[in-house]
Amino acid sequence: MSIHQHSDPTGNTTFTEARVIVGDGTTVLDDAVITVTDGIITGVSPSSSAQDAAENRVSLRGKTVIPALVNPHGHIGYMRGAACDARFYSRENVIDHLHRFVYHGVSTFQSLGTDRDGIEINVRDDQRRGELADQDLATLFTAGTGLVAAPAPR
Repeated sequence: MSIHQHSDPTGNTTFTEARVIVGDGTTVLDDAVITVTDGIITGVSPSSSAQDAAENRVSLRGKTVIPALVNPHGHIGYMRGAACDARFYSRENVIDHLHRFVYHGVSTFQSLGTDRDGIEINVRDDQRRGELADQDLATLFTAGTGLVAAPAPR
């Protein structure tokens, strides 16, 4: 879930009752408060020490918040459901995957060597220019078509 789905990017929002995995390898805050000001996280604290001046409060009871994940090596656009096949590869499927990644907490995805027909490069460039209709996508990096090992001698 994107913070922007529940907050006014120009105001203050307090997310309450969240379980927060801080990302330092050890700290987990149960019943935490996340303060967002103008679309930026400005504080994370246990609810017992939080000071609340928010215009908007959103309960995250039963939800866990973690730092964004980065996938530095993947292949995008070939899956549909549980099946993986080259026939599924399309611009629409690449964008759908980027949308699904960000929904599941992956902020950045790097595709390595599986681009066809410049689809990933075009999506990447359109994303950087802000030209995609869906702005709630993982950031795409791509190696393009990549390098392929030479065929073995016969």
